[in-house]
Amino acid sequence: MLQEQMTLPIGITVQDDHEGYYCVEKLLGKGGFSAVYLVSEQQNKQRVFALKEVLNPSTQDRKRLLFEYELLKRLTHPALPRVYYAFEQAELKRVYLLMEYIKGKDLDVLRNEQPGKRFPLQSVLTLLEPIVDALMYLHQQEPPVLHRDIKPANI
Repeated sequence: MLQEQMTLPIGITVQDDHEGYYCVEKLLGKGGFSAVYLVSEQQNKQRVFALKEVLNPSTQDRKRLLFEYELLKRLTHPALPRVYYAFEQAELKRVYLLMEYIKGKDLDVLRNEQPGKRFPLQSVLTLLEPIVDALMYLHQQEPPVLHRDIKPANI
């Protein structure tokens, strides 16, 4: 595997631009261009976060991530994770977003656990309410925020 496509090893420490140190606890997920890790704050292991890593970003990828950060850091909604920092580690050719970690199973996992891989109607209505509320909140921002990757695995 090429170096720029490798994920961070478990146990490595990553430093942000604000003198924060985070220990990689586990890989939560990986796509073609990014990976997401569960990290803990080095000084207080009880404080955990999600760390999104863009692998080998181009100049355009870096700009896109910093733009995404500027949009997301101002959002406050109970159904959306808080975004704390964006930072870069030039020697690793990586760009990061430090976000609130929301514990639990994603909607895709929950759906697959259902009989026939389908939720009962009442469960669908209960699950959709905070999702629709969050989407309305995003679309009411100035400028409107569009998610562009809504799928059960991301909820």
